[in-house]
Amino acid sequence: LRKLIHSNRHNPYFTPTHEDILPLVSDVLRYTVVIDREHYTAVYESFRNQLVKSFGIAPEYIRSHSFWHKESHYYGITCDVTIPNRHDIRGSLKKLLPGEFTFELVFHTEESYHHNV
Repeated sequence: LRKLIHSNRHNPYFTPTHEDILPLVSDVLRYTVVIDREHYTAVYESFRNQLVKSFGIAPEYIRSHSFWHKESHYYGITCDVTIPNRHDIRGSLKKLLPGEFTFELVFHTEESYHHNV
């Protein structure tokens, strides 16, 4: 958003529209999953596989960022999940998801969740 505003800085009347802003925001809808340590990797991979299977999307539509390193002040895995424009969606769901839709899915252990809150 800063880049968009900066690129229009010479126009004092510029006001971004929701069409400008929505593609830039991936975490308006965020789900947090807390998993016990012993099953963390298996449950994370199961979630990814189920998202691919349920929505029929390619794995590259799930961008994962792991923050499990000592230099990080945040611990967990964050996924930006994009559901592409689906032509087979009809009715009220089509109104709800008229195009691409992105949400954030965060995976924590009990410890990392409390550390990050």
